[in-house]
Amino acid sequence: FNPEPFISFPHAKTPLKYFIVAIVLTTMILTARRVGRWPEHQRLPAYLGTLGITGFTLLPASATYHFVMLAFPVMMMATLPGLDNRNRWAILLVYAGIGFIPYSFFASLADRWGVFFAFPRLWAVTVLFIITLLTIRDLDRKLAQPR
Repeated sequence: FNPEPFISFPHAKTPLKYFIVAIVLTTMILTARRVGRWPEHQRLPAYLGTLGITGFTLLPASATYHFVMLAFPVMMMATLPGLDNRNRWAILLVYAGIGFIPYSFFASLADRWGVFFAFPRLWAVTVLFIITLLTIRDLDRKLAQPR
């Protein structure tokens, strides 16, 4: 129950939730199809990394121990053969940020600026998901170039 919603439109909650899930799953399926064209030794780490990060993106709640559970998919992504350092460090830095978010700071921001700041881990995992998709895209372009 939220006594002061940002936007009071309770009938949109369920359709909006399914719309977000559909967008995330569609992008995951398109990404998996892209990875399917890769050399066999690169497919499994990419599949496991993107699938794990996608799963945490879709979680309805977030807990501190999810940081530990995200370690495996993040390491799968960060150790992909052929990955450039810019993408590797982006993944690792956002992951580190998820584990060390100063919640007291965000709680005070949420009190002053609204609900947007109340869920910093949600936004960080969403950024990690987007970086994962962009990493797959960049690596796919790199692999598609003639050698």
